Amino acid sequence: MSVTAIQARPLQCLCETKSDGNQGMNEKSMMERTADPQTQLIVDEAILDYLTYAAIKALLDGAGTIVSSKHSAYLPLQMVGSFLPMFHALHSNHTAPLEMSFRLRLLRFTYMFMGQRHWGAASTSSATASRHSGHEDHSKILNSSSSIEGQQQHLSLHETLPSFLALSAVQNALQESTITVLWMRLAAGYMAQVYAEQVLTHRNSRSDMLENAFRWSFDPECLAEEGSDEWLINEMFDADADVVDLWENIKNEHMRAVSGPLR
Repeated sequence: MSVTAIQARPLQCLCETKSDGNQGMNEKSMMERTADPQTQLIVDEAILDYLTYAAIKALLDGAGTIVSSKHSAYLPLQMVGSFLPMFHALHSNHTAPLEMSFRLRLLRFTYMFMGQRHWGAASTSSATASRHSGHEDHSKILNSSSSIEGQQQHLSLHETLPSFLALSAVQNALQESTITVLWMRLAAGYMAQVYAEQVLTHRNSRSDMLENAFRWSFDPECLAEEGSDEWLINEMFDADADVVDLWENIKNEHMRAVSGPLR
């Protein structure tokens, strides 16, 4: 239920009514009033936007600490997770604009990068918002679960890499731009860190992880569902031939740098 709907009953109590035969009719009429759907959507999107901002800020302010019930980010995360099912219930046919998709993805990546696996959110499996060219189901972006506290588990960089790439893809779509040299070097460096972590910490196969960590490029035969993370990432790498060649060169440069010296 939106703030508009929640406020409807208190506002009724502020209205003066006369003690006549029309009083019951007036009360019934006021109780049946609901917000204009478009107005309610605007208000609810503003609420979700603010809650997402507050959760991201709280996570960054408390970086390096565990998200428990005493952590400043615990309540904001719970509020996002609690509000999303209500948002979907009220706006089940609404598709998320890219701006909101980006903020929710930023929240997910921030939380994942800090090493936590589970979201403090109620189940949102009943959400039915469809995906259209970057307009996505919020619950699928967040991949919510039932609880934060008691289900904390550190993620590897390897598990956060797809989220980073999908976040970058949405940002590029927002700016209607292509990947830059600066981003290419950042992404290739991220992949190199993923490879080093998997080989040195988890003792995974060097050859397998080298191919896996640096596998991200444009695939003309990609069969991923439109709007999915894999689809978004593939679209991001679908650029001019010069950009594609430059990405391959930078990626190969980082592959050569890490494939030899690790022991």
